[in-house]
Amino acid sequence: MIRVNLTGQLDGLLRGLNLLLPELPMELCEDGIPVEVVKGDCLRVDLDAHGGRIEYAEKVQFYRALSLLCQEAGKGRVHRTERPCFDKIGVMFDVSRNAVLKPDTLYYFFRKMALMGLNLGMMYTEETYEIPSQPYFGYLRGRYSRDELRKLDDYAYDLGIELIPCIQTLGHLERMLHWPVYDEVKDTEAVLLVGEEKTYELLDEMIREASAPYRSNRIHVGMDEAWDLGLGNYLKKNGYQSGFEIMSRHLGRLSQILKKYGLRPMMWSDMYFRIASSTGFYYDLDAVIPPEVLASAPKDFELIYWDYYNDDPAVYDTMIRRHQQFAAPTIFAGGVWTWSGPSANYDTTLSNTIPALTKCRELGIREVFITAWGDNGAECNTLAALYGMQVYAEFGYTGGYEEAHCKERFAQCVHADAQAFLDLSLFDSIPGVPAGNVQAANPSKYLLYEDTLAPLFTEDTKGILLSEYYGQLSKKYADYRRENPEFDLLFAFYEDLGRALALKCRWRERAGEAVQKNDREAAASLADFVPDMMESMRALKNRWRELWFCTNKPYGFEILDGRLGGILARMESAQWRMEAFAAGELDTIEELAEKKLPFFPNENGVPGRCDRWDKIISASRVLL
Repeated sequence: MIRVNLTGQLDGLLRGLNLLLPELPMELCEDGIPVEVVKGDCLRVDLDAHGGRIEYAEKVQFYRALSLLCQEAGKGRVHRTERPCFDKIGVMFDVSRNAVLKPDTLYYFFRKMALMGLNLGMMYTEETYEIPSQPYFGYLRGRYSRDELRKLDDYAYDLGIELIPCIQTLGHLERMLHWPVYDEVKDTEAVLLVGEEKTYELLDEMIREASAPYRSNRIHVGMDEAWDLGLGNYLKKNGYQSGFEIMSRHLGRLSQILKKYGLRPMMWSDMYFRIASSTGFYYDLDAVIPPEVLASAPKDFELIYWDYYNDDPAVYDTMIRRHQQFAAPTIFAGGVWTWSGPSANYDTTLSNTIPALTKCRELGIREVFITAWGDNGAECNTLAALYGMQVYAEFGYTGGYEEAHCKERFAQCVHADAQAFLDLSLFDSIPGVPAGNVQAANPSKYLLYEDTLAPLFTEDTKGILLSEYYGQLSKKYADYRRENPEFDLLFAFYEDLGRALALKCRWRERAGEAVQKNDREAAASLADFVPDMMESMRALKNRWRELWFCTNKPYGFEILDGRLGGILARMESAQWRMEAFAAGELDTIEELAEKKLPFFPNENGVPGRCDRWDKIISASRVLL
């Protein structure tokens, strides 16, 4: 604990300071070390036994400086200067893929962002914000009220963070469009009907209500991955037209609405690049963007280049330079891999993030942010993204990534062992997965949901003793849990996940062999083992529920409840079948006896990636 007497230019800083003091090993008192605070052109911290000085260029830099002061105070004389290589460094919070973060959880993240020095927050709300005249908009989805969003914006502002609304104005509106009341504005399952006047009346309301609670006049309007634009009801009404023509007209109408409310828009860039590619591939390095596309792109819509998948600096170099052909400024969005299953994948995250940010720095990109998506059910808790946020912050302020430095900063800002977060990658970087996991293999997800009797991934993990592997991982997180009390619940979840996977894998390693070898004694032992396997899965389900309700609004957990309940139901059936086989009532168990084929079509047998629950659980049809 350091005792400090802050003096000088503290106007506008005290509200945020009071929010952060409980997070800092610092006591403010008149007889403490005198530290003068001044506004300057960079972040600078000077301290010795007699006193110190903090210089900051913007509010959030003052809060980062406080965390640096506390971190370095016991090391003798402190002299540190940082000039960020980006103007804006931030985080996009996905609050639309079932997990809607509680306001208190977001307040927690904002405090951590301030200590790290991150000055941009983005709220990805597809339809999880309130429109009073649209009762079905965000219905039973945990939508935020205007008052909740206004308070979030106030809190972020006090900490020096610009909070920006992020919505969708073309695609990614599946949850809204599945309500029959929106049939008149529906092109396809996920895409709005362009050209329909009622569509623009709705968009006017959406933009007005989404932007109203925020101070910022910036707004993210989405526009990405509208794969089937113009191929549904639009096609029936208007005949075939190119996606580029449809999108250009839509942007023109959208621009009028945005100007009406005095908003500065940004949008994802991928649709422009897909148009230029003969295969529709965003990262097609051979594609040439037609001059007419460059000329017609609106100059007042900042373009966001998103890339979470590439580890080659040359790809980032080419893609950034192509973005810079457009008149609008380019923003870069990377990702911490929270969307492939219950665990964050930091191996893939770091493999892709460092070359991406390096090229952004070299090529003059001024704004970067990290995403933490929750695709396919938000199975990974957003807390697991904290180390990724620290990576962005330290790169932004130092111009590079040095692991030891980043871990030290993480310990100061988050009060946790960074290695415990980095080791979350071990749930997916199983033996056989190449170092760095650049292909983002996610066995922890498909091993969790794979059917107990008709497994699809047996050949893909053949020869790997996964029961022992995950058993050791469970013990590792039991240790991390004891060593990191502020993250007891998060690491208890991973302890339980490791145990549940270990026991489930013990079954899958033995069940098929017992049936194929007609080993009735082994079958009886396996049938007796099922209750232990089920108990570990119930413990995981209960812990998952506790973690979800601690950080998220309740809506959305019904999906995970159903998935985990389905696993338990299949385990009951597996016990029933194995008991019958052990007793000689069945000659075989056909599902286990059938020769297994690899799920992934690679020749080297490396475990791959399958993100979709419905593709994992059965070879039969799941979605009708």
